[in-house]
Amino acid sequence: MKSLYTDPDAIRIFKERKHELTADLNTARKPWKARGSFDLKWWRQAVKIEKITLERSEVDRKISLRSFDGVEEAWEKTDEGKMILERIKAEQQTREICEDRVFQLQNGPPPRSLRSSFMKLFTTSSMGLAIKDIGAGQRNTSQQSNFRTDMIQAYEAKHPSEEWLWCPILGDYTDEDDVQASHLFPCMNGQDTMDAIFGKTRPEELFSPRNGLLMCSKIERYFDAGKFVIVPDIPSVQENAWVSTVKGWLVREPREYRVRLIDPDWEMKDRRISRGRELTYGQLEDRKLRFRSSFRPAARYLYFHYCVQILRMCWQHSSQGNSSQAAAILQAEKGKPVWGSAGRYLPRNMLLALVEEMGHEYSFVLDGAAGSRPDDNNLLLGLLSRNVKARPSILNHGVFGDVSSEDEVTETEADSDEE
Repeated sequence: MKSLYTDPDAIRIFKERKHELTADLNTARKPWKARGSFDLKWWRQAVKIEKITLERSEVDRKISLRSFDGVEEAWEKTDEGKMILERIKAEQQTREICEDRVFQLQNGPPPRSLRSSFMKLFTTSSMGLAIKDIGAGQRNTSQQSNFRTDMIQAYEAKHPSEEWLWCPILGDYTDEDDVQASHLFPCMNGQDTMDAIFGKTRPEELFSPRNGLLMCSKIERYFDAGKFVIVPDIPSVQENAWVSTVKGWLVREPREYRVRLIDPDWEMKDRRISRGRELTYGQLEDRKLRFRSSFRPAARYLYFHYCVQILRMCWQHSSQGNSSQAAAILQAEKGKPVWGSAGRYLPRNMLLALVEEMGHEYSFVLDGAAGSRPDDNNLLLGLLSRNVKARPSILNHGVFGDVSSEDEVTETEADSDEE
């Protein structure tokens, strides 16, 4: 098959179109203020904004595809291709949710499910429509600093004499400046949304060590990008011993976990993690996490991260027509989910909406279902879509990844214009 490469003039035309769409997007956002009622007019404008956003991502796809020296099937397996395709899927999902709100409001009074947590999700400036002072807002630096300090203490991560911190995935100390305090349930989603999904906890856990892990910054980058997940460390056993083995893990204190790589085409898989180590990213597969204390993150937040990555992988592979293959990757040797342990992690009604989007072959996600909550069924799906859209690029600057281009106007700039 021939390369998709075209002449620079075609790419220039697409970039000009992207610039026009960015201007249209900022125009649609500028006059828009949060409305306490979130009425029909508000949601119609949300649909308009999401349609422009989706068209701009489609232009990004064309720019990237036509800058790639190879066939489309090969492009779809690149990190850049997968990132763009999953973002398009996330934007399609968000648009559908907004269109559903319009339909509901056109055909009756606002349903009870229009909770403040759902509204905050859709109006947080870092994820939604660039409306200020409604969602989680800017990250509080003191909260993040305290979050890191509390995790270092809970995980007993500090070296007794050197300025080093322990990374449980590496199973070794590394430079203190090279360790990230990573949220499992992202702090940008806000405490209200966390409460709506998991239920209220006292004390609140958005900035609790139970919602985080310390890890080497290079590893954290790809953990956040969905290249691997953390699952229960349940050994492979005969079918008749599976139930008792899972029960043993559930009652064990502390519980142990391991790494599972879920992207078979990951471009970095054979690269070394750091200059001083022979360990490659691919060798993280089935690696047991080693902690310095008995403290562990909450299983429900690890399961949330697992669901985020399943949705991403599903979207990446479904664009290639390999959704069932993607599901097979998440099954252990004897057809058991890689998570391995059923539990009351996420509301059943929200997980059902997630499975409906991904396909019946992902029904194993329901193994983590708790009782349904009286919240919007699409809250979890909408949140995961927003998280995919908001995730930072893992790409180097290039034809598509150069976000400093004048063609790209950020949501922060849109906020400034609004003021």
